[in-house]
Amino acid sequence: MMRPIELPTKHEIMRACRGGGHDGHPLLRAAFELTALHEQISRLAPDRRRGPEENRAALVVSIDHWVRARLPPAPAAAAAPPPESVGALVDRIAEYTAVAFTALTRTDDWSLWDAWNTLEELSRAYEALVVGISTGRRRLPDA
Repeated sequence: MMRPIELPTKHEIMRACRGGGHDGHPLLRAAFELTALHEQISRLAPDRRRGPEENRAALVVSIDHWVRARLPPAPAAAAAPPPESVGALVDRIAEYTAVAFTALTRTDDWSLWDAWNTLEELSRAYEALVVGISTGRRRLPDA
């Protein structure tokens, strides 16, 4: 029987995005850093975003490399690849965490509701992806 890969839970990812609980864990630390980069990018003029966007892209790749290095041998060819990588999904969770916390400072209740609703959907997608990868029903997208 294949031993499940131990990835952070959706709750750990979301807590790390909010600035707590990453305790040196590489994936959780990257989630925290991605959120900070999304906050920074949202405040920059488009012509000033290149450096932070490159850092963001590098963090996404580093998450995917970290996960891939910890996977058991490749699952059966029948295992379906997810629509996006773990790194890309964590990046979207980080992005919507930044959006949601920015929305807290606004008076538009709908933008806050939309941000939190999207964040919950993304966290469920992350959880499903982790379960699929750890049980061999999903495989990572080709690198």
